[in-house]
Amino acid sequence: MNKKKVLFLGSSHTFNVGLHTFRYMDYDLLRKQCQRPYEPNMNLADYKFIYNNRWTKIVSDYLNCVEINVAEAGGSPAYSLEKLLKLEESGELENIEYIFFEFFSIYRLDDRYFKAENYNDLPRTPGEIEQFLKNPNNDKTLKIKIEKWLIEFDPYEFMGEVLDKLHETIQRLNNKKFIILLWANTENILNNFDFDENERFKWIADYTPKFPTIDNKNNDSVHNWLYENKWTIEQDHPFWGEDLTSDLHPSLTGSKNLAECLINYINEKYKTN
Repeated sequence: MNKKKVLFLGSSHTFNVGLHTFRYMDYDLLRKQCQRPYEPNMNLADYKFIYNNRWTKIVSDYLNCVEINVAEAGGSPAYSLEKLLKLEESGELENIEYIFFEFFSIYRLDDRYFKAENYNDLPRTPGEIEQFLKNPNNDKTLKIKIEKWLIEFDPYEFMGEVLDKLHETIQRLNNKKFIILLWANTENILNNFDFDENERFKWIADYTPKFPTIDNKNNDSVHNWLYENKWTIEQDHPFWGEDLTSDLHPSLTGSKNLAECLINYINEKYKTN
């Protein structure tokens, strides 16, 4: 009998980017090895440290399941949903028991308007888009399309579309156990989206764990909970400083505590022994 699996879909938070910085517990070495972007300076031991210590690994080990983490930096809910649908179509969800779906940014250019375009290395984040438009050497035709996208893009409408499709998918895959993680921070559109007051989206409460904060016992934002407890990398690493680029991904302690919180949620919701 094949071992059950847990599928993790999301962005850099679910990949747990930056966790390897806790290998470098020295002021100078941290600055030498861990300038962002991290990837150019990362080695195999760095990646192994992330794989062996991130919250997705801890949760999978507890459930005695194989971890299937397909999250990536720059990932978005729409992109994750596309991955999920492709896995469903190919029959690769057969042994998947749990599906974790991180809901964070929604502003990837290729999420909606550029699916059919043959462009490589599209800018994804607002900063990347700004730099792309400012560079006089970049493709003028693509610049025009991006500017049109910026003018016409309605993030609330698009978020609604993604949530509706995700809901349809959850209902169709009713033999899977879904957990949705809302990773909103104060600058994220999720914080301006009232799930409780909108009948269309009240269903999401059935799949979202709570992360109580001092001011809100019903807080569902993973980021707000991590930040209040100082469990992000920049807050928790003993040798971090203002000379290093901000990093709000889960720290080593944050990853462990997040895993514990999710395990408790699973035990309560799905009665796991």
